[in-house]
Amino acid sequence: MESSDAVAVRAVRLLGSCAVLLDEGWVEPPPGRASALLYYLAFHGGWVGRSDLVYLFWPDTPEERARGNLRPLLSRLSNEPYAHGLERQRARVRWTVPTDVQAFRDAVDSRRWREAWELGRNELMSGFTVAGAPEFNSWLESERSELRAAARRAGLQAVDALQSEGDVAEAVVVAAALRRDDPLDEAAVRRHLVALERADERTAALAAFDGFRRLLADEFGAEPEAETVRLVASIREGSGSAAAAHLESTSRVETVIPQQLTRFVGREREVTELTVGLLDDACRQLTIVGPGGVGKTRLAIELASRVGPRFPQGARFVDLAATYESEAVVAMVAAAVGAELGPGSEAALSLGDHLRNTAMLLVLDNVEQVPDAASNLITEVMARAPGVKMLATSRVRLGFLGERVFDLAGLAAGARPDGSPAEAVTLFCRSARRVRSDVSFTASELLLVRRICELVGGLPLAIELAATWLRILSVAEIEAELASGAALPGALPAAAPRRHADMRAVFDHSWSLLRPREQQALRALSVFRGGWTREAAAAVADAGLPVQLALSDASMIWRDTVGRFAWHPLVGQYAGERAAEHPAERDAVCDRHARYHLRLLDERQSARIGNEGARRLAEVEAELTNVEVACRRAITRRDIGLLTEALQGLHWLIVASTHVGLFVQLVREIATVADPGSLLHGRAAICLGAAATWRGVGAVDDAMVASLEEAVEVLTRHDTSLNAAYAYRFLGMGYNQLGRIAEAREVWTRAKALHRALDDAEGVTMMLNNLGDTAPTVEAAVAGLRAAAAHGLESGALFPAALAFDGLGTTLLRRHGASREAIGAFQHVVDLAVRTGFPHVEQRGRRLLTEALAASGDLAAATVAIEQALARCAGAGGEQALPDLLAARALQAWV
Repeated sequence: MESSDAVAVRAVRLLGSCAVLLDEGWVEPPPGRASALLYYLAFHGGWVGRSDLVYLFWPDTPEERARGNLRPLLSRLSNEPYAHGLERQRARVRWTVPTDVQAFRDAVDSRRWREAWELGRNELMSGFTVAGAPEFNSWLESERSELRAAARRAGLQAVDALQSEGDVAEAVVVAAALRRDDPLDEAAVRRHLVALERADERTAALAAFDGFRRLLADEFGAEPEAETVRLVASIREGSGSAAAAHLESTSRVETVIPQQLTRFVGREREVTELTVGLLDDACRQLTIVGPGGVGKTRLAIELASRVGPRFPQGARFVDLAATYESEAVVAMVAAAVGAELGPGSEAALSLGDHLRNTAMLLVLDNVEQVPDAASNLITEVMARAPGVKMLATSRVRLGFLGERVFDLAGLAAGARPDGSPAEAVTLFCRSARRVRSDVSFTASELLLVRRICELVGGLPLAIELAATWLRILSVAEIEAELASGAALPGALPAAAPRRHADMRAVFDHSWSLLRPREQQALRALSVFRGGWTREAAAAVADAGLPVQLALSDASMIWRDTVGRFAWHPLVGQYAGERAAEHPAERDAVCDRHARYHLRLLDERQSARIGNEGARRLAEVEAELTNVEVACRRAITRRDIGLLTEALQGLHWLIVASTHVGLFVQLVREIATVADPGSLLHGRAAICLGAAATWRGVGAVDDAMVASLEEAVEVLTRHDTSLNAAYAYRFLGMGYNQLGRIAEAREVWTRAKALHRALDDAEGVTMMLNNLGDTAPTVEAAVAGLRAAAAHGLESGALFPAALAFDGLGTTLLRRHGASREAIGAFQHVVDLAVRTGFPHVEQRGRRLLTEALAASGDLAAATVAIEQALARCAGAGGEQALPDLLAARALQAWV
């Protein structure tokens, strides 16, 4: 991370003319991209991805070149006094400074309406624009609009609060200012009239109304709204409080929502979170977003039934599934709320005005049909009817400013903590009884039901559809059918909505909502297995940030908590079927997938040196299934060059990964396409030699050693010095395990010389370790292993240092009987293995530490050590976890 060492930034002004407050006073950075980027970071306050900045400021520039523009710009900024505190990381940037925008937000959150209104009256980054950055300018205009609306709402609330507190004079001042800001804002006009009436200035109120009516007539040829006319009539007559007339609500009406024929299942967490959101005064709108069939409509109806009665005018439900016409949206909503609207393009405004003094929950279902019209309607109602809460359901994010999104996933399939059936299993069982009233499930069948629910990702519609198969299939047959991926679940009875007739109809509809570029990317993404990273999607599927955002907004993909992307398994299956319709395109994508992941192996192993090893290993192990698919693709295509590159990374994984069996199998398959004596054949032999001699996977015999001898000959002629050193290393290990000690020491000495010439501290430490371990006397072995451990610690080669301490401790314990000294060595093994992230070495170190403690007579400490080893085993994964666990349990019994 980097940051400036300049004087402190006290504050940043973003509302009005932009400026930065330093110790010596306000300064105005030169206008342009640099200052725009700085203000953008200040506005957001948190980390912003470099990719997002690139897209915002150089949208039409190739990404690599745009990143090249961003780097020097950030570097220059970090040296400016007014950019003190700018933080830069490899993938993101942050500038955390106090801003007046944050002060505005805080005031709104704290209901300090007058303060918020006074701050928000100033335009965001007034007069600011950046040439050649249309995305930034578009963002700025959108945020300006949102802030203007928020400031207006704060002003209206300020007037109401002042009147409630009895400060009528100040209410008149604020309301008059609101009118000056927007003379046609009828909500502000009404508040101004009420404030004047309560201040005993009835003549001024009537004069203000006359002026407003003339302005409407002159500008638009329109008349004031009925609510305003009724208010003025009350003022003229002096018949009671005009304020009371203005604030009076229409009579309570009942919640009107579709009646459901089936019981609502599960979703208690979601219902609770959404209920809290809808009842929060700061929340005006929520969009439930998820793929088709996930249960958005059913959840919205349940929410309306529970929350609707808490609103004075209840709830209204509007299903937009049947319309694709934007013009029909307002009419359908108006009919649901009993509004009579005149013709014209201002229908949404009229609807908002009709609802101005209404307090209700308005539910709009299936808004993905008409996203633009729905967004416009929601924003207008939010602006004009502060008492109306909007709940929408959609397969896509609407994307308007201020949208609050609740992402809805499938039902949980795992057992609950209290032992009761999972939500998904309960839904399947209830659906099954509607198909066959006599159905019941044994314990083993319930496990299959759980598997069925997992296979469809907990998607409620897919669960119900799968349950209908019980008419002709057993539970086991349904599970087998879904596991094979042969078919998507279908179909529901004719009474079901047409869009939910079967899963294919659901996905066909969602597919139709995507643009061609997004459809192509979704087809390409089907090549991935087990998820993908944003960089992988861009390289393999040509899915850049805008496309991935669009697919995420369409509920086709999502980003998990560790930053990887995934999708619902049925979406993946559907995308694969679509990809199969384009064989040439699919072939090219598969080739890109193979190249990307096999070169990723080589890149990650090249950067593994030092303490980066654990992180690089974790990155590759996250791509385990993708690497497997990529290898087999390259083998099928006989891509010798790519496979030769890949063996560098596979060699590293065989040495370091807990999934050694998979990687050994892949190397064996690669060896089948390698010509004898070729570089590919030599590298494959070294990998298999490492597996046998280092990890114990495969036999160490004369044939294996002969293969390594041949590989040494090939690699010393045709490969890098580093690979030749590896060849010598594992050949020596083969010799050693066959009892040919002198030959082993000879080739290790050659390997050490090669590693030293390459300035490879890890390699040198490993060879010192091997030479010390095979020294002819105990004294020489102890001295050699101490030297190896010291070299590793001094040079930062921590993993081989851990191995040297392992050998040192073992020699001291088993050949020298020095258990006390051995304890210290084994403690080093554990500490270094934890730091470098090699769990199998850590487990061995813990077991040896237990053995040394027991040999020293400290059985209590030995018991603690083996319990720690067992606890670590329980949390570990990979193929090595079970052998480690069994070995630890055996040692525990011995202790």
